[in-house]
Amino acid sequence: MKTKLPATSLIEALVASVIFMTIFMIAMVSLVSLTTAGIGFPGPVIIESEACICTEKFIRGNDTEHIFNYRWGEVRCTRKPFSNIPDIIQIDVTISIKGRKDMTYSHLSSYENKPDTY
Repeated sequence: MKTKLPATSLIEALVASVIFMTIFMIAMVSLVSLTTAGIGFPGPVIIESEACICTEKFIRGNDTEHIFNYRWGEVRCTRKPFSNIPDIIQIDVTISIKGRKDMTYSHLSSYENKPDTY
């Protein structure tokens, strides 16, 4: 049983595939636009990098608390002695992003190994 397909069915298939690809492309562009709209801060990698830089600057200083302000929020560093060990300090780094939850990290450091450069 041999059946021949008319040439119009090939054209219909091509037109249909072009229509589906166009709709898919429009949907993907809309999805990306919706997910990135309203973000008023840089990505998490940049924020973590800034927090590391702030921590290194804070370790070299003598302040007990310092706030680094950014357009997207602030990084607050606090220093306190760790337990009863005189050579160890605990550094708490709190990242506050406007309109988002705060993130807090705790670091232990010794007074002897202050970095010279960052």
